[in-house]
Amino acid sequence: MDIKSAIILITSASSMLGSTLAVHFAHLGAKIILCDQDKFGLMETFARCKAISQDVHYYHTPDYSLETIHRLFDFIDQTYHGAPDVLVNNWPNASLPPLIGEQRAEVFLQKLAMMASTLFTLGQASAERMRINNKPGVIVNVISQNDEYDLAGIENANSMVS
Repeated sequence: MDIKSAIILITSASSMLGSTLAVHFAHLGAKIILCDQDKFGLMETFARCKAISQDVHYYHTPDYSLETIHRLFDFIDQTYHGAPDVLVNNWPNASLPPLIGEQRAEVFLQKLAMMASTLFTLGQASAERMRINNKPGVIVNVISQNDEYDLAGIENANSMVS
């Protein structure tokens, strides 16, 4: 795949990893769609990428409901007349509680269910659009930690994605 002609969708684009990847792909000349629930952070990443490339767009996702995800892919279709070639399905994770501790299991299960649901739904919608557009696309699911000094629990989340 030639990155210069690729359409790359980056979720959670305001996170450290999302923003870094967006800037990297902008330097490589890719067509980039950024999305995030954090509108302020999304606009910061968009501005950084726009300083490098004019082929950058953003889409604010107020939530990751199926309806919002379909609107996101409709936006990509209208913007680029097709589906993404690459989905960087990024989930910046707050620290998950340890399996042994004082936090209730429900907190862990809610975070895990939200993460899995979002990764799966975005991946499934992207795969469907890639199939409809006859694209042999790539879906990369990653979990990142925004606080570089607090990595507690990230190994649990990484194990789930693996």
